[in-house]
Amino acid sequence: MHKIVFSGKILPGHDPAMVRDKLLSMLGLPPDQAERLFCGKPRVLKKELSAEEAKRYLDHLAKRGIAVDIDPPLKAASNSSFPTLIIDAEPEAPVEEAPKSAVPSTTAEPCAKPVPLPVKVVDAVVSPAAPTTASLAAAPITLLEPELKEVICPKCGEAQPKRTLCRACSTDMPRFAAAQQEAAIESRRMRIEETAVALSSGRFASNPKDQSRCHVAPKITPFWERLPKFFLFPLQTSNLITLILLSLSSLLAFFLPLPSPFDHLLVQCLIMLAGVRRAFVKMDAMSRGYLGEDEQALMPSDPQRVNLPWKLLGVMIVWGIVVNIVGSISVVLGYLVWAFASVTLPAAVMALSVTNSFFSGLNPALWVRIIRGVGKPYAALFVFLTLLSGGTSAILPLLAPLLRGWYALPIIDFSFLYFIYVMFAMMGYVLYQYHWELGVQVDRVHSEASGAAVQDDAGGDLIAQLIANGDIDAALAAAHEQHLAEPEDLKVQERYHKLLLMAEKNDRAVNHGRKYLSLLLQKKQGDSAVALFRRMREIEPAFKPVHPEEFLKLAVETHRCRQYEAALALMDGFEQKYPGNADIAPIHFLTARIQSEVFRRDDIARQILGALCERFPGHAMVVSEVAPYLRALDAIRQGAAG
Repeated sequence: MHKIVFSGKILPGHDPAMVRDKLLSMLGLPPDQAERLFCGKPRVLKKELSAEEAKRYLDHLAKRGIAVDIDPPLKAASNSSFPTLIIDAEPEAPVEEAPKSAVPSTTAEPCAKPVPLPVKVVDAVVSPAAPTTASLAAAPITLLEPELKEVICPKCGEAQPKRTLCRACSTDMPRFAAAQQEAAIESRRMRIEETAVALSSGRFASNPKDQSRCHVAPKITPFWERLPKFFLFPLQTSNLITLILLSLSSLLAFFLPLPSPFDHLLVQCLIMLAGVRRAFVKMDAMSRGYLGEDEQALMPSDPQRVNLPWKLLGVMIVWGIVVNIVGSISVVLGYLVWAFASVTLPAAVMALSVTNSFFSGLNPALWVRIIRGVGKPYAALFVFLTLLSGGTSAILPLLAPLLRGWYALPIIDFSFLYFIYVMFAMMGYVLYQYHWELGVQVDRVHSEASGAAVQDDAGGDLIAQLIANGDIDAALAAAHEQHLAEPEDLKVQERYHKLLLMAEKNDRAVNHGRKYLSLLLQKKQGDSAVALFRRMREIEPAFKPVHPEEFLKLAVETHRCRQYEAALALMDGFEQKYPGNADIAPIHFLTARIQSEVFRRDDIARQILGALCERFPGHAMVVSEVAPYLRALDAIRQGAAG
């Protein structure tokens, strides 16, 4: 049996005053009971209900803007056991339940049976005649799913104990699932936009790229502005040591008991294998956002990626066979296939790095998707990689005077491995730069300003010295003085904030976090603001901005960074806290978009959008965006029903 629990929440898009009046009228309570009813304490409205009755009550109350929970929760319709939110690859397929942390489940379909009214209150505080129950003092119902012991690979369907890489196809399951989710979200969003354009103009847009985009990709330094850093990348300490050791390993051929040239051939193959394997490691680090040598040293190793050089060799062999077969049929067609394979080879390497799957590396559709995601800069990338691939041949004539004696072979190997490192670092950075367009997850995003002058930071040097000496309190005091003296310096504020966290001064960190968040939003540092917001919510779950005008800015940035549940939590209760604020309509519209595009809860989205159209009929956003979006959802629903 189930019971209906009300915690004072109101669904987005509904007028709080009207919802209060409706609920009080339904319960037959006087107005002076409203404060107790909406104080946030969970109260039982109805109990001893079957699942069907509980669902009808939930639907009935949700249509009136009243958010309630069902205890115990109704059984979810989805049977997916993968611990990552995976959206079906078919965007039109309905999903019956969104994550419960966002908004309670509702349905837009009319109830099969009328809900009896009025609803009798069982809560002792609201209705004196009812006995007090222990459930009223209990904490709110937990909506977290139980920890899953088994996962199913989203690529091959293999069921296995919880892990990161699939034991059957070696796919990085969380990254692959995230890529699938982003592709489904983008496909669904484009379909809604296309439908909206069709309803307004009488035809579908011939080119979806001509439509306005609601997402803004992170501002990352383009790879062509970092070319000098790519050439310096192999000369970093750890990389340079690796290259020198691998190059000197070529001398082992002189000591192997094998006939020439098999001794040199074996050693060279092993050197190339180790070099390419290490290059893939660096490429993966770059693609995840670990750009510096110190950051890459902290990145955990992945032993299941050691076979990537063999997979790359297999991809090249398979496509070489395909080119020869096609060439034997038609010379012209053979040259075309060869040209296609050559141009898309960087995309194949990037696909291998992201998926760790041999078959993904063979998939031309995935190559084309990567090329389309990168766009026109892919042509520049291909030109750079083509020039770098011939770098060894170009530099050896310059080194001819040195190519004498025993050190000739190590020099040749060093130059060859050097250019391999440069190429793989460049491809990894391209994945990182376009991770938003490609749906690739990254661990960190850097905001790098081109041409920014590096200034002396005497205060930072002093603080670093104090930390090295173990005097955290003195370092914190110095950072406190500096952050007061330089309130607009992001680096100073970030250093002070990290020291507060290091010293476990959580209360001070939260107080400073609110001011620091305002500064980040003012400086348009969206990625850093989202990271700070998430960090503060781990310390204080109720953490939110201080100023009302910052809610929408942070919600947009949180949505852009794909932190959808955090965005919903941020916007929840905004209208109740700031009634009459100018950002109410945009915040409700963003809530509806997330429910529709991410969680595919069109029923909730339609309720929010419909309420916006009724309450703000003359609002510019309602006329230009909300109403067309609502018509698009209705058209998609009618098309699916038909």
